[in-house]
Amino acid sequence: MRAVVNALKTQKNAQLREHCCATLCFLYSDHVGGERGAASAGAVEAILGAMRAQAKHARVQLHGCGALANLCVVNENRSRVVKMGGIKSIIEAIKVIVPKP
Repeated sequence: MRAVVNALKTQKNAQLREHCCATLCFLYSDHVGGERGAASAGAVEAILGAMRAQAKHARVQLHGCGALANLCVVNENRSRVVKMGGIKSIIEAIKVIVPKP
């Protein structure tokens, strides 16, 4: 998990960030406790940072939102997302993911 979070923080390539967000989404999808260590690994910060840096890349936004949703089953992560302005990032992501009619 730390290697994926580190790559998400340090790499600028949109496709790499997309795959990192997708990997974190998958890793946190089973809700068996991995999401509890996410705060110490800096996952929330890394995901939001990637979403903000790749604001127009729909797949980064999609997988970033999925990873955040899975992380937010833990109150600490949910609070961290809110404190970091994540709600605005999620709203902006939805605008990119869902095209206007």
